[in-house]
Amino acid sequence: MINRIFKLSKLVAKKLLHQLDDKETDELKNISKEAGITESSLTESFDQNFYKDKQKENSQIDSELAFEIFRRRTQRAKTKLTFFKAAAATAALFLFFSALLWYKTPSPTLAVKEQFPEETSPGYKQAVLTLSNGQKVVLDEILNDKEALKLASMGIEQDTNGLVYRDQQYQTNAINTLQVPLKGEYQITLADGTRVWLNSSSTLKYPNGFAAQNREVYLDGEAYFEVAHNPNKPFVVHVDQMKVKVLGTKFNINSYNKKAIKTSLVSGKVSVRIEEKERILYPENQAQVDILTGRISIMPTNTEKITGWTKGKFIFDDEPLSNIMSTLSRWYGIKVHFGSEEAQKTTFTGTFYKKDNLEKIMQLLTHTQEIKYRKEGQEIYITK
Repeated sequence: MINRIFKLSKLVAKKLLHQLDDKETDELKNISKEAGITESSLTESFDQNFYKDKQKENSQIDSELAFEIFRRRTQRAKTKLTFFKAAAATAALFLFFSALLWYKTPSPTLAVKEQFPEETSPGYKQAVLTLSNGQKVVLDEILNDKEALKLASMGIEQDTNGLVYRDQQYQTNAINTLQVPLKGEYQITLADGTRVWLNSSSTLKYPNGFAAQNREVYLDGEAYFEVAHNPNKPFVVHVDQMKVKVLGTKFNINSYNKKAIKTSLVSGKVSVRIEEKERILYPENQAQVDILTGRISIMPTNTEKITGWTKGKFIFDDEPLSNIMSTLSRWYGIKVHFGSEEAQKTTFTGTFYKKDNLEKIMQLLTHTQEIKYRKEGQEIYITK
């Protein structure tokens, strides 16, 4: 039966890639007929509703996961019409048709959904605001009345997006610090109208208002900026010894890796400077700065992928698993251990949704790549 499933999966994979010849078309029809799968069954099996209906019959089958695996692999194969992607799609279809044939044969062949003692929930909106007088305010979805009054007395409000500095009379050069921990993200609107999205494990230092000639802030971690235009007051972001200077624009800075601090420009124009070296950056380009050597490298980039985290998504394009897991570790608050360098270098292309639990993402990774993992508490061990 295994050979029959594999052959059927391979033929359907080639059909999806429009690589099926007449002989193979007939072979597909014959094998499907022998397996008791009609043409209408094949058609309905590409619909997620098919899986949802079957899930009602057997609660152990994770039908949404099975469909997501199938969708991701076939979609990727359609985009890159290569032998290797076709083989990858075949592997996914092998799992797919195992599920389908499970209902056609008396012996169960579908691996049941794994049971985990505890799911790892995703991060959420949270931060700690340290005021210039040293007082700390814990920020989450809803402030209590006492904290809200404390902020309001300084012209600071919290709306559905995050903190907003509104009242001009409170604008001073007093420095506030916004810290976002692991499993967190937060948004702030500065006194000049500039909006900043802070990612997990990131810190932003900024004044209550911008009374000086420049608007200057200090970043550690990752943030996306939409800078309010003001030709008379350049906006400057300090990251270690590096400075990014703008008048009004949209850009992302990632400084998790000090050997390659990345500034990615969505729109406008910025200058990236370290010591006496300076480069001008244009949209859809990225500047990588090595803090140790002072080297600045410019290269094209996909800003939709770079800024996906601000829109509830992690977008990866042929990304090494080591980088992927670094991103996930900050959002889910986990530690990751690799059993080999080969596992770290395994690449993946796809999109994950930040609202999903970690287990769903790990199952998708293990089904679409030749890796295995085990979870012990808040630690993940990955082998290949």
